[in-house]
Amino acid sequence: MDILSNLPPDVTDHILTLLPIKEAAKTSLLSQKWRHRWRTIPHLVLDRDFAAVIPHNNEGSSSSTSSSSLEYINKVTMEINRALALHKGPITKFVLAVPGLRPSPEIDQILLRLSEKSSSCVQEFSLRFGDDQVNPFKFLDRNLAHEAVRTSLPVAGFGKLTSLELKQVVLSADFFGEFIPRKCPLLEELKLLNCDGIYHPQIVAPRLQALYFHSTFYTISFEFTPLLHLVSILENGLYHYDGYGYAEAEADAAAVFASLPALRQLTLGLEFLLLLADGVHIPTRLPTPLRDLTELEIPHLCLSSLKEARLDTGNGRSMGAEVDSLLEMLEAGELMQQPGGGSSSCLQCLEVFKIQNSLGELQAEMELVRFVLANARQLRRVHITALPELEARSVAKYLMEVGDYWRASTRVEVVYTIGTTTSPDQEAPARSMSIRV
Repeated sequence: MDILSNLPPDVTDHILTLLPIKEAAKTSLLSQKWRHRWRTIPHLVLDRDFAAVIPHNNEGSSSSTSSSSLEYINKVTMEINRALALHKGPITKFVLAVPGLRPSPEIDQILLRLSEKSSSCVQEFSLRFGDDQVNPFKFLDRNLAHEAVRTSLPVAGFGKLTSLELKQVVLSADFFGEFIPRKCPLLEELKLLNCDGIYHPQIVAPRLQALYFHSTFYTISFEFTPLLHLVSILENGLYHYDGYGYAEAEADAAAVFASLPALRQLTLGLEFLLLLADGVHIPTRLPTPLRDLTELEIPHLCLSSLKEARLDTGNGRSMGAEVDSLLEMLEAGELMQQPGGGSSSCLQCLEVFKIQNSLGELQAEMELVRFVLANARQLRRVHITALPELEARSVAKYLMEVGDYWRASTRVEVVYTIGTTTSPDQEAPARSMSIRV
């Protein structure tokens, strides 16, 4: 007997999950013991690698491209159905992310088969339609149909689901009120990427710990999320801010953050901040301070255009100027005039602060850095990434000024990087240079 055949079942299952499903099926030729092993692997990932081994005829004139692509997608859906039909064991992780896949009755049957087969076993579910030119798939609502396609996923639900990712999917209005708490009671991580249909979500998710809401909305509230510690709210730009206000939205900042007692990591898009600033109920103090907040990220914030971005309240201070306010970091008032002159309780737990695409000697940016250094007593690291085209004179002046700022934390390290940033597992680009202040 070969060594592979004597491996424990969980080890062979892990090996098979690392292979594309087509390659995993080929292991049935190894021996009698391996003949049906691939049909019981718990992870079923049907993605680009799965589709790559399916023959695709790219030859022919441009006029036949559309029909050729349709024929290829039909082949892919047939293979997906075949893989599900041959699979005999429970499925704990299911990923459907084939590029170019379009909503169709066949796709609906795939999801229906999965719901009937493994609704009580699936822990991770990912449905992604990555082609921006196709219509979003109408999901989770029997009253919404795409060419008479009706999905029955809400009927069975996923009782053991802990992770759910949906991309370019049209959701029903009761997605958060009914489907999540009733059909996915154990859900811990939820990603909604460029989804549509839920414009006023009221989130009820007792077990939810991480939420990535990167979709269109007008108002949002967290009704019951006691364990939610990571929130990322980024809009996909489907509604437009015209400088005069949101006609359909009236934001209440207190309502947004009142039910987030465990919040530690927060990412807010600029449009969401503008939504808060435009609301008539924006408070000067949050009723429940975010004292456990350790990471705050505001991508795409243009500090050189504060007035145009409507971050100025007109009273000499930017919005959220009082202590315990989430937006206090944008304050440009009296607290910045004296080192340690004001105590910001919302920065008590802040450990890491980052600025990307720094413009150098911009006054608003310098004031922001000084404010954070002067008030964040637990701060460990400030990382400023500057644009590579900045002149050496500007960089030197910036570093000298930052080096003179008073620091509330005795252990903080300020790192100034010139050039493009990379992920930790990648090598730094040739033009990148880091300086510790």
